[in-house]
Amino acid sequence: ILWAADPFENLPQQPAVMQALEILVKKCGSRVTAAHLVSAASDSEAPPPPGVVRDALMRWSDTLPIELEEVHVLEARGSEGPARLAAFAQAGGYDLIVLTTHGRSGWSRAFMGSFTESLMTQTKIPLLVMGPQVQVGPEFNEILFATSLREADFPVFEKIVTTAESLSTGVRLFNSVDRPVEAALLSGMQLAGGGWMTMPADFKEGDEQAVRITAEWEARVSSHGVPIEHDLDQETPLVIDAILAEADRHPDAWLAVVPHSGPISAALWGSISRQAMRSSSRPVLIF
Repeated sequence: ILWAADPFENLPQQPAVMQALEILVKKCGSRVTAAHLVSAASDSEAPPPPGVVRDALMRWSDTLPIELEEVHVLEARGSEGPARLAAFAQAGGYDLIVLTTHGRSGWSRAFMGSFTESLMTQTKIPLLVMGPQVQVGPEFNEILFATSLREADFPVFEKIVTTAESLSTGVRLFNSVDRPVEAALLSGMQLAGGGWMTMPADFKEGDEQAVRITAEWEARVSSHGVPIEHDLDQETPLVIDAILAEADRHPDAWLAVVPHSGPISAALWGSISRQAMRSSSRPVLIF
């Protein structure tokens, strides 16, 4: 495991990060390496001396409840940080990158960018993202995979099942049927003082299709022997609200999402993945 550590910033999720790392070390004997990225704001500005930073990191590592295999200081310029970390992780053959996100949104995110979102586009190594609201329970028994159930998601589902097998956990498939039109209609009716609106027939057919696909997916990975549950949300208008609520209902689960490409899929589920990283009460795995 490569941990993108920042001991010089007092983040609220730092205790949760330590709990997650302890769980992974206990479950599968993971070896953890910490890497701290130092960067300058511009080419004309020098980053802090690596030796000074490394000495501080070593003193800090002695206070941790887990033993670090190695500690590294990585240097980068300007916006090169994600690429530098991705290249280091690839060269080192790491299986997982653990990092925190500040959960910025709106203008703050527009001006400052997102290290995590940039890293997602530059590495194929899975990420474990810890947002500012994350909580880690004493047990990790399930991976909660929020999926659109498109066939493009199935290879990720297979990876999740393989990961669950190695961690001796189960998998829970969760799908909230996309209802952008219904959500808009419901909002309009509420503003107009209207009452409950029944679900259109097309959405009912979508629910039935989701049930069929989850059963097919489960059958395709049955040889792994991983217990698989599946939940379908048929009521919550906004997909992200349904995912966050489902995560809250399972304190022993870690959420898993997959970024999507393509104009329509990225607009809906890509945005949902980013919101989940920033707002989830559970650790978020990005495959």
